[in-house]
Parts: sequence; structure tokens; C-alpha cells
Amino acid sequence: MREVGLVFECLHCETYFVNTVKLIDLSENRGKKRDLLTDTYISLQKHYEDFRNRYQLCVCPTCNELIYQSKYQDLDQNCILSLCRVFKFLKEDDLQELSSNSSANNTNGGIGGSDNNVGSSASHASSSTDETNTTNNESSFMDLFEISNKDILKGYEMEKSNGKKQHGKKSKEEKKGEEHDPDIHVPLYMDVGTNAGESQKKQKWELVFGVGPARLELDSSRSGRIYKPSLRSLNLPHISTSLYKLPENVITSDIQSQCEKIVELVQGLDEQALTDLILNVLVKKIPLYEHFDEISELITEQLSSIRHIREIEKQEEMELARHYKGKTLTDILSKKSKQ
Repeated sequence: MREVGLVFECLHCETYFVNTVKLIDLSENRGKKRDLLTDTYISLQKHYEDFRNRYQLCVCPTCNELIYQSKYQDLDQNCILSLCRVFKFLKEDDLQELSSNSSANNTNGGIGGSDNNVGSSASHASSSTDETNTTNNESSFMDLFEISNKDILKGYEMEKSNGKKQHGKKSKEEKKGEEHDPDIHVPLYMDVGTNAGESQKKQKWELVFGVGPARLELDSSRSGRIYKPSLRSLNLPHISTSLYKLPENVITSDIQSQCEKIVELVQGLDEQALTDLILNVLVKKIPLYEHFDEISELITEQLSSIRHIREIEKQEEMELARHYKGKTLTDILSKKSKQ
């Protein structure tokens, strides 16, 4: 069994860590690793299109170490949840640059003299239908491309196959693959360590699909946390490369309270309200620990509204319980039928 995972970013402390999202058995695919991984990748992308899956409550190793003042592997308390999001190493501006680079490379015969199309979904969309139809089930994600001359941030693309098509029409799986361009969706990693699955062994995460570091360097906490200095070579300004440290004037109970308030919001707000809060407020205040005072008033108002609604619902339930106290189901149904 192999673990496949996604990189998550904690909105509270800006920690990046790998979270195992699925176990796969490559032996079930009779050696056709690409097919099984491709199917896994597509299913995960569909899952994380849902907002509440992209932004979810996770156990952040750094938050728990800060709150409990203990190393992650030594924790014996109930872990605190933090609001995290599935992370992509590229911003929208980078995707546009990737698309531009792709067009230039195609004009010059591609990278390294290749004829293959590379880039974001925008570059794929500009390709003609006939050209897209040349990709078949024998296609493989093999060729690497460079982004802004950075050979560390890698991605994969479909290689055209010169083999004959076995079928005249595309399969459903092939069409799904085209709808989920690996250049624009969250990168998928797999633990390729020889002792994968053993908690005492350090995991080795390698990129399978998407755009990101070819390998992830983890720290010694055995929590899946990425060693942040290793991200400096990416030279991406929007990525923090230093581990968050608690200011001296902040006590651990304060940040624990902040985490608990965010958890209550996530669990209490409806879909639209939560979306607005995260995208318009919280994301702009990462890391939340440093900017919580700026949003504390808004958070308090939201929590008051949630608690008020819960109190009303509780009173309504108690009223119904008193109304039907001592009555049998037959009595209740009989009364309703007469009405």
C-alpha cells in the first residue's frame, strides 16, 4: 500500500504539511501505475472542487506544538483543530505566465525541441479540437517543464503517443483527464519510501501530478510538516519560508481560544456565509495569529449570531418536547389525522 497526499496550508500559522488523503495498492493495477494514479488524481480533484473540502479543519502540527508547548510526537492531549486549505504552489498570475510560456514554447517547437503542448488550461483550451483528439489512452505524464526558468518547480503533461488507437472514440476516463488539467489543480504527491506506511520511518513524498516541488523535504517532527527553509529555492514571494514563532507577549491559551472560535464558525455558518468570510476576510489575514485582533470584532459578531440561532432552535426543541410529553405515537398521529 502506498499513501498519496496533498499539501495543506494552515491559515493560522502558515505551516505547510502533507496530509494523507488516500491509500492505494499499485499491485491491483498489475504494474500500470499511471492508470491507477491518474484515476486517483481525477477523483481527488473532483472532491476538492467543493469549497468545504478545499477549506477544512485539520490537525496542524505547528498549532498544536505552540498551544501545548511540546514536540508533536510527544503530544498526549486531544489535538486542536485549525482551519486549513489545500495548497497550490502557483498563484493565478503564475498560471497566466505559464500559459504565455507555453505558447512561446509551442511556437519554437516546444521545450527541448519537443512537439508537446505544455501549460495551464488556457493553453490547452486554445488548442484545436483535432489536435486534442490526438491524445489517447496510451498517453503518459512524463515530460517536465520549467516555469520562469526555475528548474525546481516542476509539472507534468500528457505526451502524445505515436501508437495506434484501439478505439475510435474517447473513453470516459480520457475525457475526465482532459477536464482536470494537472497544471492548474492541486499537486498530488505519493510516499515512495521503501518502508512506506511505517510510522518510524521518514516518508519520502514525490510529485505525481500537478505543479510543485519534485520532492518535499519534511522536518524531523514526523508530522508531515514541510521543512520550510527548503521552499526558499522556489523563490515564490507568496510562500512563507520560516516557521511561525509565538510572540513573547502572547500566551498559549489565547491562540487556543482563537482556534476554537474559528472551528465554531466553520461548523456553524452556512455555505455562503462561510465562503464569504474565508475568501473576503480570513485569507487576507494569513497568518491569523498575527492579525486576529483586526478581525476579532467581526468574529465575535458572527459567533453571537450563531449562538443566538442555536438558542432559539434549542428552545423550539424543548417546547416540542413539552408539547408531546406523555403522548404515544398513536395519539400524535390520530390528532394530526383529525386536523
